[in-house]
Amino acid sequence: MKTMKESVWIVVLCALLIMSLSVTVSAVALPTSSATVPATPFIGASFTGAFTFSNPPSATAGFGPFFDIVSPTSGADGNDGISITGATLLGTAVTIKSVVLTAACVNHPLAIDNTHTPFQVCGPVGSTLYTLVLPFGSVVPDQVPVTATVSFAQSPLIDLNGNFRIYYRAGFNFANDELDNPCCDPSIFEFSSTNPTTWNAASVNPTVATVTHDATAKFPQGINYPQTDIVTITVASGQTLSTITVSEVLPLNVVYLSCTAAFSTGFTVLTQPTANQLVTSSARTVTFRYNNLSGTGVGIGVTIRYYVPYLDTSSALILTSTASTRTLSFTGTYTYAWTPTDVRDPQVTVPSTAYPATTSTVQTFVTRKSIDTAASSLQVNSPVGITVVVDVGDYWAFDNLFIYDVIGDGLRFDNSFTPTLQVAQHGATASSSFVPANFAVAAVNAADGTQTV
Repeated sequence: MKTMKESVWIVVLCALLIMSLSVTVSAVALPTSSATVPATPFIGASFTGAFTFSNPPSATAGFGPFFDIVSPTSGADGNDGISITGATLLGTAVTIKSVVLTAACVNHPLAIDNTHTPFQVCGPVGSTLYTLVLPFGSVVPDQVPVTATVSFAQSPLIDLNGNFRIYYRAGFNFANDELDNPCCDPSIFEFSSTNPTTWNAASVNPTVATVTHDATAKFPQGINYPQTDIVTITVASGQTLSTITVSEVLPLNVVYLSCTAAFSTGFTVLTQPTANQLVTSSARTVTFRYNNLSGTGVGIGVTIRYYVPYLDTSSALILTSTASTRTLSFTGTYTYAWTPTDVRDPQVTVPSTAYPATTSTVQTFVTRKSIDTAASSLQVNSPVGITVVVDVGDYWAFDNLFIYDVIGDGLRFDNSFTPTLQVAQHGATASSSFVPANFAVAAVNAADGTQTV
């Protein structure tokens, strides 16, 4: 009988142990991080990164939130890297503790294990561990993720395209409860490894120059509608390119007009299509060069002008009544030479590099809309003038043209007003009011509050 009682007690004890283990495993906080850091900041310029802290719904509350960020402060040559100069969260300054990483592992400035021993962080040598102490006590699972803005500074001697890595992780200093009791509840991390290269990472490749271009989104066909393709060169502040050469490839079916620069010092057009003629597949590239171009961090624009004629090089119609739009694609490449400020670094010659393409659309006609009263001055029952302009291409004429203008929620058509029409063509302008048969006002859409005229 005694043996039987002992057996019963043993079974109950085992069951209690199993239940206890099950509860312990599931009840943990899970610090989680993500970050957005500029991939190609200008060389030597400061920049900011957004670091987001969260605790997923499957977790429990965590206490004492912090970020660990390891930044390559020593750079490529020992003194030309990236450092953190400050951080804010919701407008509040964030306390930062920093430790330079050496060949030996270093103590974490906050987190300790269950023996009251600081956790270790090991390498990369020459980088700096920045621990950001977030200004609140806990993060619960259903809390909206919080984002800290971290300010970075680059050395003016930093290497071009250095592929510098910034490593980061989230953590809870007091882990799963608010007590400072590491013996039973040691600090926890998103990544437990002492090696930062196994954490989350963001790459930074400093650049000294960028080239972009921007063409009109959509425009009408014809010589009366000349368009611009603006190529913008931006050089990092304090840097000078000994030379930069840009080749902009124009689309077919355009007549090239000119290439001019707002800043003309050192500017030369090397090759270009014949002006006032259709470009061809073998002659549609505009190549220009700047010598000794010093940067301010502000772009310099080079303007290429063109228009779309009636016929292409084979005398076929470029647009028709059934094919009333055509997409034009602009591409380009650049190359430059630059001598770094750091005398330890050799002169850099960047090979031919493509910049992102841009597109434009030529149409038989284009409709645009404007509002003549600034939103800041709008008041209840104040009049708002809406102007709809239809630009008709040079080679086109229309009749029975229907225009549907959708007035947004919060605005209503003024029934006491009669819309007016103004037509400008062949150098003359005529105006008149619409007759009632030529315009109609729909009822207000109950679903979204809009009204169509």
